[in-house]
This record gives sequence, structure tokens and C-alpha cells, in this order.
Amino acid sequence: MQYTGYVYFIILVPVLCIAIIQDVTTGKIKNSFVFPVMASGLILHLVIDGVTGLLFSFKAIGIMFVLVFICYAFGFFGAGDAKLLICVASLTGAAFAFGNLEQLQHW
Repeated sequence: MQYTGYVYFIILVPVLCIAIIQDVTTGKIKNSFVFPVMASGLILHLVIDGVTGLLFSFKAIGIMFVLVFICYAFGFFGAGDAKLLICVASLTGAAFAFGNLEQLQHW
């Protein structure tokens, strides 16, 4: 991981903390929170890594969308959790988010 790779994780920690608070207090993770973070992941990858980073982030979003849609369709978790995993993928890439998806299955 490059030094700039830590920027994504520095952003991810408060995002996940806010999502946890929203989920515990209201039982939902709001679209008004998740989609701007997802967009910021795309923009951040574009700014730091250029078009290659933007394509990396889009690919991660696409891969995670397919995976979490299948899990959502079978009732493994709710739509908010699915959107949050896609949001994580936009910031960190599909491999990191997929590792977290595997951990969720063991709960």
C-alpha cells in the first residue's frame, strides 16, 4: 500500500463510526449519508490516482454491488448494510470490502 493509501482509511474510520451510531439509534443507515461518502471515494481516487484510481473505485463499486445484492436477496443483511459495504468498497477497493463481507457472514 502506498503512503497515500492511508488517506482512505483515515476517512473510513469516522464514516464507519457515524454509520454505527445511525444504525444503532435509528435502525437505518441513511442514503443521505452513504451516497455522498461513496461519491467522495470516487472523487478522492480521481484526485490521488487519476483516471486509473477512478476506474479502480468504479470497479470496486460494481463488484461489491453484485456481491451484496445477492446477499441482500437471500436476507443475509439489510439494504443499509449493503449500501455501507459498497461505500467501503468505493474508498478501499473490492478486496478489502470483500474481506469484511466474509467476516459479516460469520456473525
